[in-house]
Amino acid sequence: MLIVNGLDWTTYGQSVFDLYNQHVLQGNRPFRFWDLFTTATRPAGYTPVGTGPNGLVDQIWQAGTVIWVFNGFNGDETVFQSLQPNLESYLELGGKLILIGKELNLFLSPTMRARLGVESFGTSLDWAETDSLWAEHPSLATIGKQTGVAMSLCPEFIPRDAPEVYPLYRLAGTDDSYYGVLSSDSIGHPFDALYLSMRPYRANFTNLAAAMDTLLTDFVGHTLSASVQNLSLQQLPTRTTTFCAGTHFPVRVVTESFAAMAVPLPLTQAR
Repeated sequence: MLIVNGLDWTTYGQSVFDLYNQHVLQGNRPFRFWDLFTTATRPAGYTPVGTGPNGLVDQIWQAGTVIWVFNGFNGDETVFQSLQPNLESYLELGGKLILIGKELNLFLSPTMRARLGVESFGTSLDWAETDSLWAEHPSLATIGKQTGVAMSLCPEFIPRDAPEVYPLYRLAGTDDSYYGVLSSDSIGHPFDALYLSMRPYRANFTNLAAAMDTLLTDFVGHTLSASVQNLSLQQLPTRTTTFCAGTHFPVRVVTESFAAMAVPLPLTQAR
């Protein structure tokens, strides 16, 4: 697993430090860290394998999963845009991409937007103090925000209406204000792309850590054996859905294969 940081430490300071220090995104999984910014006070364990744009593509190709924390501020957006074709190829050849950040509506290519499962973007409203994201799957935690900080410039979107797209998170109390989506390259294939429209450093860390742990354990790299439909969120489902082997997910797990890539994944590589 490779975590790419696009958050400016100088601007966001303690909130970025805490996000990483508490291992909100990856839990206890082994990882490598790449920092798009060179000036930083990083937590223990986050010595970067590289900084800036040079060399990042090689690190991406060596990772089974890439978590890219995007912020669209002070230069990270320029790096993201320049490497976006590489990320598209990375997904095409079997990589898994988790993209979290604000204002991605301004920087996603049409190809990447569609690949992430987004049909179109809507408005970017500031969250109220009590706002949160409800999950469409009952195993996922609701995600709120921290008190007294702005969850702004995070656009809602309409997910693509396609069998390989799974709408994931929507604003509590709404029918169609989506902020999270899963997708795969085609129906029946494991989910390999996850997009969350939010500032992770301003989310409730307990909520987000719980959601990310479930997503990494049970969703990314897996297939749902059946769709979950007609769920009344925060209530009992209006109808039941049967899953394989008494669980929400099939027993089969697809092994990451990078045989077709230019740089093979080492057997000892941390995922």
